[in-house]
Amino acid sequence: MPERHYMIVDGRRDYSFRIPRPDLSEKMDLSNVCNACHQDKTPGWAVAEIAIRYPEGQLNKSHFAELFNSADTRMNKQAIKQLGFGQ
Repeated sequence: MPERHYMIVDGRRDYSFRIPRPDLSEKMDLSNVCNACHQDKTPGWAVAEIAIRYPEGQLNKSHFAELFNSADTRMNKQAIKQLGFGQ
């Protein structure tokens, strides 16, 4: 497993896995677990591979990260309201 740094100085190998969502990598310019190892591939490749292997999976389904991303970039006032901030 690749080492990640937490709080800048604490290098650890994280063996936990989340549901891979490389489709979110493409939408929001995020890293994803697939391309952490398959560095010679693109997020688009990872999306295609997951779609083939898990056709009933989570790809292209709503994810809370999209809501936070919208609120964070201040592009979506509705997202900020849904998170309970603002008027």
